[in-house]
Amino acid sequence: MTTIAYDGEMIAADSQASGDHIRMVKKIYHWEGSFFGCCGYHQQALAFKEWISSGKDKPTRGDMDEFHSLFINTKGKCLRYDSMLIPYEADPPFAIGSGCDFAMGAMLAGKTAEEAVEIAKKLDPYTGGDVQVVILPKT
Repeated sequence: MTTIAYDGEMIAADSQASGDHIRMVKKIYHWEGSFFGCCGYHQQALAFKEWISSGKDKPTRGDMDEFHSLFINTKGKCLRYDSMLIPYEADPPFAIGSGCDFAMGAMLAGKTAEEAVEIAKKLDPYTGGDVQVVILPKT
């Protein structure tokens, strides 16, 4: 799956996509001053991005099984989406994905989101590749 971590100042994600083969993909996106990280199937992240940015019809729930996203809006509020695509607030530190427990433990022990994803890479076989980081603008 993946690991996305948010510590209140930055959002970080691994870049490994697993499936028939392992490849590296972008997992943090920018839209109108907001940032979001997605985990699940890469096609689901692209469908979510299209829905958020265009206002087109919401993807169907069946199309979004295994999908999760952390969305940090322009005011710094963190919203979590799951397969139902209904947002709910999540206070930092917060992590999603297969390595979320490792990342949460690391952040609660004082690590940054980037360091937390690096730790998750060592412990979760579905988290890997380069760590993508966005330092969020101060609100």
